[in-house]
Amino acid sequence: MLYQEKHMLKEMNWKDAVTIASPYPYLLVTGLDKDDKPNAMGVGWWSFTSMNPPLMLVSIGKTRYTLECIRYTKDFVACFPSDEQAAGAWMCGGKTGRGRDKLKEAGLSTIPAKSVKSPIIAGSTAAFECSVVNEIETGDHIVVVGRIVAMHGDTDRPMHLYSVFYERLIGLDTAGTFNKNPTA
Repeated sequence: MLYQEKHMLKEMNWKDAVTIASPYPYLLVTGLDKDDKPNAMGVGWWSFTSMNPPLMLVSIGKTRYTLECIRYTKDFVACFPSDEQAAGAWMCGGKTGRGRDKLKEAGLSTIPAKSVKSPIIAGSTAAFECSVVNEIETGDHIVVVGRIVAMHGDTDRPMHLYSVFYERLIGLDTAGTFNKNPTA
């Protein structure tokens, strides 16, 4: 049997295809609302998109409270939560911050950013402060493009969280060390 015949790809539905393509780096996107209350949302759909100038994008559902916050401040911070923050980071991906203090409920705190209004999640392994330069409508989401204006990181804590299609988080560091069950 030829290798191609033995390893044929088969057509899949959306959930199965996106799950098998997992894991995706998971981050928390922060913003401030009109009352300057911080908010964070778990995001798996993001990418660096330019080195010069340094740009990254996040894809956010049109009805999300976080999108309102980003539009209010015209900035956001992309924070990579540590594996110790898994439970709180996961909660931020599943509940709205509208009408609640989601960060407090998640056991997460913030520190001021250097160059933007939106805060940094304290204890993150890396954080990218971004000023919004563009929005692109893509179906049921808005892709927000931000110019990276400041970067922060903790080289002693390289374990990042990865989402397996909205079902669970795993930890993986830059050396390839795997943590199947990150702690909260």
